[in-house]
Amino acid sequence: MRTWDAIHAAASELARKNGIKQTTAELIAERAGVSPRTFFNYFSAKEDAIIGLRTPMMSEEVLESVREREDGNLLAYAAHILMRVLRDSLSHHSWTLDGEVFREHPELRQRMKIHMLRCEHELQDFLLAMDWGVYESTGRLVRREGEEGAPDEHQTERVRATVLMAAAVLRHIRFGAELSTAELDSAIGDTVTLFAHIVKEAR
Repeated sequence: MRTWDAIHAAASELARKNGIKQTTAELIAERAGVSPRTFFNYFSAKEDAIIGLRTPMMSEEVLESVREREDGNLLAYAAHILMRVLRDSLSHHSWTLDGEVFREHPELRQRMKIHMLRCEHELQDFLLAMDWGVYESTGRLVRREGEEGAPDEHQTERVRATVLMAAAVLRHIRFGAELSTAELDSAIGDTVTLFAHIVKEAR
């Protein structure tokens, strides 16, 4: 963690001082006091180091923090998980970074898009590993043991659609804004309700 922090701090400092194009992985490594090889053990690209991107992970802490959200609304539950996976994979500076910075620097915006896709894949893998027999009967998501309860084709498509909609929920609430967890939770709930109303609207 200390090495990750040192590389990220060096990358942010050099980018602010010299600009993103003039900031290279080699310069970042030198400033952080590590080898280029060590740099790439922690970050895939200089943009990731500048933003402060960690590998997204579905940790037990994430699941525990949203456990009370298991209320039968799969989209709300998925959106809460995705938000926390995303937050945990970004440095605090990145989380509160003004969107204008990303608009001005397409290379950073592209890396954030790639990172968001990784978070979505983490969520999708998690949902596909659930026991869908238990979910259909109880509304609770628990990991399955063996192949019993594996998602069928319909449920797999449902998971894929849910992940896409969860990402849309976060985009709608502007997840990069500096909001508290309680405010984000409330915004997610409001947005899921809005989406449900839109889907049910008569044509």
